[in-house]
Amino acid sequence: METTCIEKIVSTLEFAAINTYRAIAYPIYYLLDLAKINPCSCRYEPSCSHYTEEAIKEWGPFKGAVMGIERILSCNPAGGYGYDPVPKKVKVTVDIKENTIQDIFNSQKNYY
Repeated sequence: METTCIEKIVSTLEFAAINTYRAIAYPIYYLLDLAKINPCSCRYEPSCSHYTEEAIKEWGPFKGAVMGIERILSCNPAGGYGYDPVPKKVKVTVDIKENTIQDIFNSQKNYY
């Protein structure tokens, strides 16, 4: 499945937003951790930004962004925690054999 120009643009903008967040937030988290004041520890593994990035790569910019937003919204005291990887796409192939009238007739002959 080929991606459209709009999907590529949206995906690029989403990755830029994630990387900007990391560039701003990670140094602050690092400084807070050095001071042993770490209110911003992640509840999940991988972190929400890594999860969103992986979801966009696996599922595309639109569904990946929705999955990332759902993950961020579940990050609260009543939400989950622990290891939560991005679900992988399952590729299903179906091999359909077209039955001809002769095949149907031959299969019915075996029942008599």
